Amino acid sequence: VDGAHLGAIEKSKDIDAVVICTPTDTHADLIEHFAKAGKAIFCEKPIDLDVKRVEKCLAVVDKAKATLMVGFNRRFDPHFAAVRKAIDDGAIGTVEMVTITSRDPGAPPLDYIARSGGIFRDMTIHDFDMARFLLGEE
Repeated sequence: VDGAHLGAIEKSKDIDAVVICTPTDTHADLIEHFAKAGKAIFCEKPIDLDVKRVEKCLAVVDKAKATLMVGFNRRFDPHFAAVRKAIDDGAIGTVEMVTITSRDPGAPPLDYIARSGGIFRDMTIHDFDMARFLLGEE
């Protein structure tokens, strides 16, 4: 997205929310930009690869009182939801260990891997989120 489009989106009274699905290295800047503009934001994960940058970004979001959701789509998968319910209901006993294996249908393009932080960062973030979600540790 170039600067001209950002400005038009920012100023538009007809646009209440934005979806950020750009390369990882652009997320934090775009989140901050739209938070300051008063837009609700849905952003693909991760916000950034650097924790300090994420903290700075979240401080901007908090100060702007903006709504932000990070796209951890697996939380909405019916299979994971069923596992979470079984855990919450005590149907499977006490969870002592979680093992998660993730597979995608094919390898992503090389330029995507370079900008996303690499396949392990790109995929592992879902596994960590799913472990936290399943165990209710948020």
